[in-house]
Amino acid sequence: MTADPLLCGGGPQLARLMRCPLPSRGGQCRCRFEINEIIEDLADAQALEVAGWFETDIDADDVPQLIADFRTARIGTERLAIAGANTEDLGSRLDAWSNRFRELEATQAGLTGRYADDLD
Repeated sequence: MTADPLLCGGGPQLARLMRCPLPSRGGQCRCRFEINEIIEDLADAQALEVAGWFETDIDADDVPQLIADFRTARIGTERLAIAGANTEDLGSRLDAWSNRFRELEATQAGLTGRYADDLD
């Protein structure tokens, strides 16, 4: 999925996504979200109910609730830690996704799967 609208650059959206310089430098495009990675992290957190968000596009108005749901999943990792699981890395990954979603919220962007076939 990608930010909608995109967070950077000018011009046609697909062209901007394809020419983002960050991946070629070992970075991560701020506009692209690897849903499979997100769902794996949610599965590790035993919070797959949150994965339902990624079945369709997410409107900008819904991003605050998405962030709240990730916060709940993050709190759930503390219960896993009490049960003896090592969740420090998992908590960091969930926090990283939440921070990226906050960037969407700050720019009033949502997420779309519109370009998924073109970017794979």
